[in-house]
Amino acid sequence: MYFAFSPDIPDILVSEFQQALDELKEDRAKTGYTVFENILYNYTKPVHMNPPMNKDDAVKLVGKTVADIMTDAGRTISAINNGTPPYMDAENKDLYVIVYDKNGTLVAEADGTALVGTNRLGKTDVAGTPYRDLVINQSVANGSTWVDYIFSKQDEPRLYYKSMYGESVTGSDGEIYIVVSPFYW
Repeated sequence: MYFAFSPDIPDILVSEFQQALDELKEDRAKTGYTVFENILYNYTKPVHMNPPMNKDDAVKLVGKTVADIMTDAGRTISAINNGTPPYMDAENKDLYVIVYDKNGTLVAEADGTALVGTNRLGKTDVAGTPYRDLVINQSVANGSTWVDYIFSKQDEPRLYYKSMYGESVTGSDGEIYIVVSPFYW
């Protein structure tokens, strides 16, 4: 899980190697998972973590966000994309919300906006689970749902079990949104 270089290797080579490794960890746009996650999945097994939150925290955060979207969808979506509390917990960065439209387009994400505006349907986790499709379709059909999947955690060389809780809501603008909060477990 680590690379070591001889002290006589030029710093520029080490830097370029690190940059290439970082790129393997970042690009989820095509498949939904990174090349790095795929490598990990082929050689390691996902693990459970002991998160500083519980499922009730995710449910409460989704409930708060649903109420806010019903009151003022535009303002709430803007605040989510800015990563402001309560949509991104100030003390626990693993507790945040994501919002999709009913067609699978990412509308807001408190954890980062790089993929906002892209359609996420058909993208899977590294094990092939179309977790976004499942959370969107099941939330629209049933009002709410839990979906399990596998995901990495930034700056950690591991795959973790993760769930997301989702609820559908009709916003103040008349649009249907699916509000989710992911949860490592």
